[in-house]
Amino acid sequence: MPRGISGIHHIAISVENLERSRNFYKEFGFKEEKRFERKDLRGKAAFLKLGNMRIEIWEFEDKLPENTIPDIRAAINC
Repeated sequence: MPRGISGIHHIAISVENLERSRNFYKEFGFKEEKRFERKDLRGKAAFLKLGNMRIEIWEFEDKLPENTIPDIRAAINC
């Protein structure tokens, strides 16, 4: 890893359906760690954890336009 970065805390992914996506990741052994809603962002999310890996999945009320690549972000530990 580059100097000053010790790892990735989690990856955030925009999904079409939070429940369906949560169930998909649970099939691989991920456990739900936390669920929350952000009214200011018009979305709801869940943190899923497997070992030291975390995924944050987001479902937004405003759907992505057709043929749009979903938004993927990462939180980095320093």
